[in-house]
Amino acid sequence: MSRRNDHLRVWGWPAALALLTVFGLLTALPGEDFGWRMLSRAALTIPLAVVIRYGAPGLVPRPDDGGEAARRPPE
Repeated sequence: MSRRNDHLRVWGWPAALALLTVFGLLTALPGEDFGWRMLSRAALTIPLAVVIRYGAPGLVPRPDDGGEAARRPPE
């Protein structure tokens, strides 16, 4: 595998989430219209959902472990 593909595989999703976050913050600036507000909320909700789902293991039970990770005491 080439070095370029390795970088894209490792940094692709974090870069996409960063761009989506910046887009959401910038769309919050132009106005108070319903359209701008909803676009901003949608763009900022996606990275937040990803962080909650994958950034906090054990906090949200995953379907593959039957919720055992949430019930286990920390080691």
